[in-house]
Amino acid sequence: MGMEGEYVNVSKEEWEGFIRDNEQLMQRYKELLGKVKELESQNKVLTEKLSSIEKAREELGRGDETMKQLRAQISQLLQQ
Repeated sequence: MGMEGEYVNVSKEEWEGFIRDNEQLMQRYKELLGKVKELESQNKVLTEKLSSIEKAREELGRGDETMKQLRAQISQLLQQ
């Protein structure tokens, strides 16, 4: 069964309502797409900040370890 010869009758008001609904959906889609792009941008910035924080935490950990070693060495020197 092909589509040839098959038509649907709609009133002018129904057709105009369909067009309005379609335009509203397209506008909403564009708005949501803009929000998605904004969120992706924010996510990128936050990911970069998190990476910086993790690097700083690693450096602080190494600094703490170095301080512990220095304290141990100073303690040994003072006991001699």
